Amino acid sequence: MKITKLVVHHSASKAATTKKADLERWHKERGFREIGYHKVIEVNGNIVDGRSESSQGAHAKGANMGSLGVCVVGDFESESPLQVQIKSLIKVLTEWCKSHKLNSTHIYGTLQCAWQYN
Repeated sequence: MKITKLVVHHSASKAATTKKADLERWHKERGFREIGYHKVIEVNGNIVDGRSESSQGAHAKGANMGSLGVCVVGDFESESPLQVQIKSLIKVLTEWCKSHKLNSTHIYGTLQCAWQYN
């Protein structure tokens, strides 16, 4: 699968109480076979693997083909991402950009909202 887009999401849930296991359970409750994101960044900055990067994601309706999705836990409409989360997000995006020969113009989603806190 050729990757042409990187999509950044927030979980729209409280960062302090949301883990990758919660996201996976919520996705399965909605009929997904597994978590839709390829990576999850938890409140402590841990980067947790989700769906295999060789599998099409289920994270951005109409834009899953050719994209990788990362979810930063938190509701960035009511709380700010933590600096440790931003650092982990930058690490993930940098690695993906290098491995798929992409740049910042290929990044979509809540990154613009979160980037101001960096």
